Order: sequence, then C-alpha cells, then structure tokens
Amino acid sequence: MSTPTHPSNVQERLDGMLVEDKEQHIYRLNRAAFTDPELFELEVKHLFEGNWIYLAHESQIPGNNDYFTTYIGRQPIVITRNKQGELNALINACSHRGATLARRKKGNKANFTCTFHGWTFNNSGKLLKVKDGNDGAGYPESFNKEGSHDLKKVARFESYRGFLFGSLNDDVKPLSEFLGEATKIIDMIVDQSPEGLEVLRGASTYTYDGNWKLQTENGADGYHVSSVHWNYAATTNHRKQSEAGDNVKAMDAGSWAKQGGGFYSFEHGHMLLWTKWANPEDRPAYAIRGELVEKFGQARADWMINHSRNLCL
Repeated sequence: MSTPTHPSNVQERLDGMLVEDKEQHIYRLNRAAFTDPELFELEVKHLFEGNWIYLAHESQIPGNNDYFTTYIGRQPIVITRNKQGELNALINACSHRGATLARRKKGNKANFTCTFHGWTFNNSGKLLKVKDGNDGAGYPESFNKEGSHDLKKVARFESYRGFLFGSLNDDVKPLSEFLGEATKIIDMIVDQSPEGLEVLRGASTYTYDGNWKLQTENGADGYHVSSVHWNYAATTNHRKQSEAGDNVKAMDAGSWAKQGGGFYSFEHGHMLLWTKWANPEDRPAYAIRGELVEKFGQARADWMINHSRNLCL
C-alpha cells in the first residue's frame, strides 16, 4: 500500500519536476510527470473530477427527451433534455446499486429503467417507480421521501454559448473565469456564422495507451505536422486540385508549414494551435467577410477567416 502524499510533499515534487529559466532559455520537465502513477491519480482527482470539463454541445441533444452520454473523469454522465426542453446533467448510475442506466452513446428516452432491479427515473432524474414498492421489496413507509433516491445531479452544469461544461465539484471558479481568454476563440467559432453552430452526426475516436498530457501537448505542437501528417497534407492537396471545379472547396493543408503559425498558452491549462490558411477565400465565411469586419472589426474577422484554430480546453 502506498503512503498518502501530503499537499506540501506534492508541491515539492511538482516544483522539482519543472526547470524554467527564461534568461538562459531553458525549459525542461522531468519525465516522471508522464509516468508517476501517484501524480496521475492526483490529476484525475483534482483536474478531471474536481474542475470544469467540456461535455458536449447543445446541438448534440437537440430535441425533447434526447440524451447524450459521456464521462467526467471516471464518472459516467448522461446529459438529457426533458419534455420541457430543459437540459440536465446526471450521474449515469442507478441510485439503488449503481448500475448504468443509459447504455448507448445517444438516444431519445423520457424515462430510464434500470435493467438490474427495475427502478424507473424520468429524464430529469426523479425516481418515478420502485419495483414492488412497499410490498414485495419490503421498503418502509419512510423510504424515498423528498427525492432522497433521485438520480444524482452533476454539481455544476453550465453552458457557454452552447458549449456545455460540468464539474463534480461544486466549489469551482465561475465557468467564464475558468475559460478566461479562451472564450475569445469560442466566440469566433460561434460568431462566424449568423445561423449558429451545429455539431454534425458522427465522430472519429481513438484510445491512446499513454499519459493524457502527451496527447494534450501534441494538440499544440505544430512542429511535427510536416513529418507525421505529410500523407494527410498530400491527400487534401490532391483533393483540392482534382475537385477544383466543385462549389465546395477543400482547404489547403499542404501549405501549413510555409504559411506560419504558432500557439497560445492560456491560464488554467487551455492551449491554442493556429496556422494561416493559404486559401482563406475558399472558406464559406469568406463570402460574408465584409459583414464580419463591420460587426467585429478587421482583426477579429481576419482571425475568423484566415486562421485555422485548434483549441484544447
């Protein structure tokens, strides 16, 4: 059994892992940051299960009684839109013995019935029916009073411009403060279309057998693109040439390395990788460039149209 790590010891270990000398241009991180299992447990507890996590976009739960399942850390979550159109974020586990309720990625249900013991809940989390009730199940009259066995709600659940975030910990910063300067990038995504934003059906997912920080860092690493993703860039460039006469244009990813770009590191760990498009005139928003300039100014309109933006929250 491992010895619990006290906060002071944790801070000492973290301070010892990072060497940052701006005058000498030295920035080094000890490899233990990517391999220490005790540190990983602390990250799961405090970062993933103790702070805001992006869950979904409102357009992924568009209709009444729609639902969408995901995770906050190790906890299964179901986001529902009830018959009144209100969104809820619930722990996706029966309040009786913890069996999973919503077993698909998404669907449409007004009620959830546990397959283990048959308890039924509505999609706002209220316990509607206990199988056999006070008769066969033997529960006393005092059972299930004042919502004592309703589904547990996610402690904090909020939307920023249609993007849904949740936290298992109620004691967190306001969402807008947590997102900070990253809201400017989200605003660009939403504001570049007067018709709003919709997440289209389908997803490409993968499992990475390694530390989460390696994947996060990679999302803001533009240095590897020309060597690792050269085939992708060549494919998109070929498509652009072969489909030059189509109304829908392919963006030129083959010129990323030549166009220039960079990254931003925001507070609370958010990161942005950006590059300049070689053919911004082929983006759909280019047709309303004048409107965007008039409404948001030249600099922001340029960022909306001329730059690719890969935001990691």
